Parts: sequence; structure tokens; C-alpha cells
Amino acid sequence: MTRKSERPTSISHSALHVPRRFREDGVTNWLANEFDDTKQTKTRRRASGGKSGHKKTRVYCQMSRSRAAKDAGVHFWRFERVDKPLCDVDISKYPFKLVRDGLLPASKIQSQMQQYQQTLFQYCQQQWQQDGHTEGMMPSQGQQRLPDFVKCFLVPFDTDYIVTVAAALQGTKVRGDLRVAACFGQTLFHLHSTSAGRKYYFNELRDISCPRDVQSSWSNVCDDGSPAISGLLDQLRRSDPVKTQVSALKLTVRCCCSKPGGGPTVANIDYFRKGDQWVHASSRAMSDVFAYHDISLDNETSFRVKVYAEQLGSTKAWWGSVHNLVLLDESNGDPFTTEASLVSCAQNDVVIDFVTIKSVSGLSEYGGLCFQLSRKQGCSFLKAYLPKGRLAKKQADKGFEFIVTRLLEILGRSL
Repeated sequence: MTRKSERPTSISHSALHVPRRFREDGVTNWLANEFDDTKQTKTRRRASGGKSGHKKTRVYCQMSRSRAAKDAGVHFWRFERVDKPLCDVDISKYPFKLVRDGLLPASKIQSQMQQYQQTLFQYCQQQWQQDGHTEGMMPSQGQQRLPDFVKCFLVPFDTDYIVTVAAALQGTKVRGDLRVAACFGQTLFHLHSTSAGRKYYFNELRDISCPRDVQSSWSNVCDDGSPAISGLLDQLRRSDPVKTQVSALKLTVRCCCSKPGGGPTVANIDYFRKGDQWVHASSRAMSDVFAYHDISLDNETSFRVKVYAEQLGSTKAWWGSVHNLVLLDESNGDPFTTEASLVSCAQNDVVIDFVTIKSVSGLSEYGGLCFQLSRKQGCSFLKAYLPKGRLAKKQADKGFEFIVTRLLEILGRSL
């Protein structure tokens, strides 16, 4: 209704068999998974532009997470202060980004990678024995079982990483419709015991712990001034100049339910602006989040791959009709001032988490993927999706592998 008013436990399949391309510098790969089952209690009934004094509900699923960077082991690294504000992350709380800061000398690369491989080998032996096997030969490639969890601050990104992440997603059971998307952006950090005034070797970064040493927040704002992103945007505009026009207004209300009866706890209610009012378009429940994997190709080009499942359409569940209980209030006919609240008869276990309003483009197909541009408060957003035809079999592993390799091809990158 619209109303106007005023830790490491996993390595890649070939961690002990370094790919030919990396044998000289010793780069090998492994997967990092982090699990966050943080739960907070929310009491507010109204989402209205960041008013304080209310507890927020954040519902997190257990999922695999990793942060990977191309050529991670051959560069110095440092935490650099962010130089401009972002519309989706408070840079006063997360003022730093992690950047490459020059190549290591060849001798340092050799010693760093030897240390890295030795650590991996020792870990593999321990894990192999903990799994109930006897001492002796390690399993050959293809026979090595992926352990359950890995916690590491940064891992190298290359072909082995892609294979490892895909293997971890293999056999994922999907309730509802599978979705695989990649959002261009960057990770921002709040530093605790980690210093921003020095350079780090890759092996030193691996020992950084979240949240003991740093806390992170992902921003979906893309750097459209970077050569890779700028080139991609030019290709999209030439391919489909009509669909890449950012002209439609979209409002999303995220609702959370603390007692879903075994179903999804989070739902997104989407509206589009038609004339002088918001018109309900769809209600989508997020049934599962399987993985967040953040990939950095260079200091200006990063994207987060999100693998999740959602349920779309009419249903008797709470999220199927919650849009009937949402009130949208705007001041003086300005859609960007819209606030959302729930009618008084709404059940107490349903709350509004946040409201976002963006100008969006249509879906533009290019290079085997679907792209959508959007803007908010002067910030640009670019998201890539897998076409629905590639999601029909609900194969999360193949979806992840396809979207990453296709993005590399489109961006003109090779591993």
C-alpha cells in the first residue's frame, strides 16, 4: 500500500601438486570458508532512513566464505585509507581497503612460497591423520577429501581456487530456485590489532583473524573509473544501448520473520515506480545462502560471487502476503523520501530490516551472462547474473565455475 504524507582446514585438490604455470613462483591455492551464525534481536517496527534507538534484526545463514586475490603471493600488501565516501558502507567505521603495494623480489617470492607450501603439507598430514587414516602417503589428486572448514584472511585466486570452491558446492541441496550472482565492489576494513602503516607479506596476511584483528564490510559500489569496469560498461552499452539505460525506479523492502515455521526467515519485497505511486512487483524469500566468495583481480577490480536460493511467487507462507501489510509513506511526492512501516495488525514476529531505493536498468545479456546497472546517491552498481537456463538443474558448483570463468573472459583476464 502506498500512502503520501510528509582457521585452515581445507586445501585445493592439487595443493601438493602445484599447477605447471605456478611452479616457478610456487603459488598454490586453497579455499577459505568462514561461518557467521551471528543472530541479533530486532524490536523495531519501522524502517525510516537510519533513525536510531531501535535494535536491528540481522538474520544470517551458515555459509562458506572466502577472500581471494590474483597473484596474492607475489606482491606486498598494505591497508590504504579509502579516499571517498560510499552510499552503502560507513567509511568512518570501515576506513581501509587492502591493496597490492609492489612486487616482491624474486628471492622473497621463493622463500615465501616455500614457507607456504611447508605449512600446507604439515596441515595436510595432520588432517589426513585426524580423518582416521594411518601415517604415510598422502592421497593422490582426485582422492583427497575436502575437509569441512577453512578460516583464512586471504588466499590466492587462480584456476585451482575455482575448482576447489566448485567442489565444495557440489551436491548442494537447493530449496526453491538457485541463484548465482556477482556484484562488483570492494571489501572495507576496520583495523584492531593490525597496522595500516606497514607492508605485509602474503604469509603474514594469512594469520590475520576476523574479528580479532580486523572487521570487514563489503561494498557493492563499483569503481566505474577502473579500466576493467569502464571497458565492460562500454561493451554493455554498445551491445544493448536501450536496456542499459538506468531509468526505472525500484524500491526494495527487506522483511525478517523470527518465527517462520521452518520456512525462510528473510524476504525482499520489490516495488517499481509507475506514475506517482509505488506498485508491488514481486515478493522473494531467501531460503538459503550457500556461499559468499570475494575475488580481487587488481586494486580496482573486485567482485563478490553469491550463491543462494530463493522462493518466488504467491504462497501461504508469511512472506507471500506481507506486502499487503507494508505502508509506504513519502513526503511531498518525492519517491526518494519513501519510508516503510507495517500496519498495526501485522504479526509481532515480522519486522522491516531496511529499505533501499535505486534507479535501475533492464537486464542486458552479454557474453553468456545477464548484467544490470543501478545507481543510488551518485554511486554506481553493476551486477552479473547467471541466465535462468543455466540454473534449471540447480547445480551450484557449475554455476559458480561458469560465472567466474565467464567474467574473466569478458574482462579480458587469464589465469
